[in-house]
Amino acid sequence: MARAKKENISKTEVKANTLEKDIKSTLNKKEARLNRLELQRKLKQKKQEIDIEIKNISTWDVDYIDPREKQQIFSLSKVGSKDSTEFIDLDTLYRIVRRSPGFFEEHRLIISDVDSLDVECTPMDIIDFLGLNSLYEHIRNPNEDYLEYFLSDKVDINSFEKILNKNNVELTRRLAERAIDLHKKKKFDSGLKAKLLAKRIGIEDLYLFS
Repeated sequence: MARAKKENISKTEVKANTLEKDIKSTLNKKEARLNRLELQRKLKQKKQEIDIEIKNISTWDVDYIDPREKQQIFSLSKVGSKDSTEFIDLDTLYRIVRRSPGFFEEHRLIISDVDSLDVECTPMDIIDFLGLNSLYEHIRNPNEDYLEYFLSDKVDINSFEKILNKNNVELTRRLAERAIDLHKKKKFDSGLKAKLLAKRIGIEDLYLFS
């Protein structure tokens, strides 16, 4: 009888502990959500006073010309170059993302640093504020050659196909060029990725002209 009571007490304690954890988890989520909303409010208010470093991690130069004002906003050299990074204010960056959706993802630009005296935030906070979360979906090391990373074993064939499907033909062409170059150096041997690239750019054999 005493053993049954102990078992009942034990079960009650487990339920109480579980309930307490659930309540704490819910409160933590609510607090995190409120903190996020407060941070986004501050970022919106201080857009002109916050400088953001953007970095080009592609293997080609990238220029951005405002489609409305026809004015060049920035010019970034390819990854590894001295001029592959530049600071611009958050207000300008916000306009770029709104006026040219997909520009950052298509041209492989990332947000690498934040300079702000009034608002404590990280690059990931800025990415969240701008709605660029998918930008980091496949990035593991911003200093790594982006094309070579996609072609490596670190990106499986299903993820690689999704990358091709969601990006423009220009990126596919550059991936194909890099694949051919790496194949010559015996550093790329994925037949499946080669076939996907060939099909996407409309040729029968990726290595036909290598």
